[in-house]
Amino acid sequence: MPANAVETVDVIGVLKPIWKVKPETAVQRAIPSCDALASDRISRHVATGRKRRVEALPNAQKPWIAIVWFAVWGMFQSFAIVAIINGTWIRPAAFPAGVYESLIYPDTVFVPLYFLAAILLYRRHPLGRTAGLVAGGGIVYVMIYLLALSGFSGAVNLSADAVFLVVTVAALWQIGKERTAL
Repeated sequence: MPANAVETVDVIGVLKPIWKVKPETAVQRAIPSCDALASDRISRHVATGRKRRVEALPNAQKPWIAIVWFAVWGMFQSFAIVAIINGTWIRPAAFPAGVYESLIYPDTVFVPLYFLAAILLYRRHPLGRTAGLVAGGGIVYVMIYLLALSGFSGAVNLSADAVFLVVTVAALWQIGKERTAL
């Protein structure tokens, strides 16, 4: 090992040489190298004995059902709103006329919330759970409303709404059971 290298312990416990180079300009003195910053963080961590901050959820424990469902539901609702406005949406026979038109206005508010909830949950933002619970509550409300309006008739309508409701409840359950580490 060269004379200007110092052995330090890496985060995972492997010995790693960090090169000490004297900065020659004022800019180099003002901005330390990445290796120097990393070794400083490691040495402060070792010296203080504090635990490193760990993310609340590892990748495997992200609420993937909720993330994917809110993104898919947001895309579907965006398509439905555009189709209803253009007049190309075919109303199921089980629903009275004008039902979909009355649901457009609340959906225009909730569609951005569906996408926002998916993004915030993916990024593990502290407001992700709250946005996810509100968005999921909006979906549950719409599904129960549509089931009640249809009078529980129409096999396709019942099966589709039931699947949507089950997936939404699974997403809400996944968000609700998540615990955050403090």
